[in-house]
Amino acid sequence: MKQFHPHAAHTAERVAAALAPHVHGRVLELASGSGQQCCVFAARMPDVTWQPSELDAGALTSIEAYRADSGCANLLPPLALDVRRPWPVDHIDVVLAIRLLHVLAEIQCVFEGARAVGAASVIVIGPIAEMASPAPAMPAHLAAWTVPIRIPTRAEVTAHGFAITHEEALGDDVMLVLGPAARGSGTTSGSRAG
Repeated sequence: MKQFHPHAAHTAERVAAALAPHVHGRVLELASGSGQQCCVFAARMPDVTWQPSELDAGALTSIEAYRADSGCANLLPPLALDVRRPWPVDHIDVVLAIRLLHVLAEIQCVFEGARAVGAASVIVIGPIAEMASPAPAMPAHLAAWTVPIRIPTRAEVTAHGFAITHEEALGDDVMLVLGPAARGSGTTSGSRAG
């Protein structure tokens, strides 16, 4: 059965346009949710192979239903994947995490997993704080969530061997493109777009 998330439907095209210059090869999307957005990504970027994944069984069923209807040959069947455990994939070029870090208690597992599968870059999209204090205002589309939310800072995101190479505002969210940090540095920042 297909799930429907209004925020995903509203933002998919804008996110796809922002991602296009930064993705290539094989992209693993963590926590793909309903599957609405990965279908848009696959349709807009047919030269990229998209690997959706989820932990929730209902979401996996939804992703497959959207995938089957999409007709996109570059959209692979969804993987059952828990980001906190070894990932059941081989080489991946780009790891994509959309609105995940703020509901993940141990964000380092995203970056450790990315290194384990040989990813050249990690793209995170979601609320990112400038610093730990004061706490940023909660984006409206997260206000109704029932899971614990803790908005990570840029310092936390870049503390695991990756550095920011591009930053872009996407409505209430921020997109950070991260590549391997230079040896001895985890906080190198790159271009910033508004």
